[in-house]
Amino acid sequence: MNQELEQTEEDLGPSKSQRKRNMVELQKMGEALMAMKPAAWTRFSFQPRLHEALHESLRIKKPNARRRHVRFLAKLLDREDTDAVQAAIDRLEERKRGDRQRLHLQEGWRERLIDAGDEALGAFLAVYPQADRQRLRQLIRDARKERDGDKPPAAARKLFRLIRELDQG
Repeated sequence: MNQELEQTEEDLGPSKSQRKRNMVELQKMGEALMAMKPAAWTRFSFQPRLHEALHESLRIKKPNARRRHVRFLAKLLDREDTDAVQAAIDRLEERKRGDRQRLHLQEGWRERLIDAGDEALGAFLAVYPQADRQRLRQLIRDARKERDGDKPPAAARKLFRLIRELDQG
């Protein structure tokens, strides 16, 4: 009799609580898709109705309407291969996280170069030997003058751009 009970429970499918958890996950996935730029949606091979719904989300501004639309997207996503979608979303998030870390590293170099001077410049040139030492020194000197004179940080911005170019190149 226990086997019959177990067998009928398996035939019923997931519990109501599990279906709700699944729908919440799909809603989070829908919110993540709505937050992406439309060009990123082309990477997915969604059904046409889901593509249309994503493009509709661009014009929806009111919070209640967006919440309803997220639930609608979740229902459409339930028909898709959600593992592939989640993997793509995770890859994009990982790339964003890496970009943020790189930006913080570049900002750190700029502050360190302005604050510490030649000691930091030597460490910077060890990491980026292709850098132009003379141009770096001039930008550092100008950035210090701007900071000390309470002027707009034009040289600090130029220094940051140079650091970013060296880091990306």
